[in-house]
Amino acid sequence: MKKNLLTLVALGAFGMCSAQSLVPQVVSSVGGAGSSAMGSLEWTVGEAVINTATDGNFTLTQGFHQPLLVIPTDVQSIEANAAYSVFPNPTADYVRVKFNTDKNQSCNYKLFDIEGKIIREGVVTTQNPDISFLNMASGKYIISLFNTHHKTQNFSIIKQN
Repeated sequence: MKKNLLTLVALGAFGMCSAQSLVPQVVSSVGGAGSSAMGSLEWTVGEAVINTATDGNFTLTQGFHQPLLVIPTDVQSIEANAAYSVFPNPTADYVRVKFNTDKNQSCNYKLFDIEGKIIREGVVTTQNPDISFLNMASGKYIISLFNTHHKTQNFSIIKQN
């Protein structure tokens, strides 16, 4: 009887205990965070101990600030009803913007590399719908198309040689 009572009390006490939960925090002299459609950046200054080791494939960073690295692999359209389509994808030399209406139209574009740097910007029209990828390195690019009403669509384009 004592053994059963002791077991019951131990199980009850064990059930009342909860695991410790740690929330990542950093105490530094200054820091910040920001994000956009292209990615996010977190930074701190003044951490006491930091060390980074890499073997070429993996990177291990010691320190307090361990931000989550998120790399977008595809960009989705912001508009529900697509105003444009872009093809061919992948491409070797150009992409063509197709306006999904019958009217003569134009839109502005910005071409970004995978790091979010603007490579080129300009205007495409129904009469001149091509965006050139000639003399550009192979890789992934993002085209943002926007009209005068600031409705934007983003397309992920792969450039192949």
